[in-house]
Amino acid sequence: MKSNELQRLEEYKTHLLKIKRLESLYNNL
Repeated sequence: MKSNELQRLEEYKTHLLKIKRLESLYNNL
């Protein structure tokens, strides 16, 4: 695996985490 792909995977994971956090915030409203 290229480090480039690995980096994109990490960015994708953090992106998903942000979305989940936002969703939980909306659910708590």
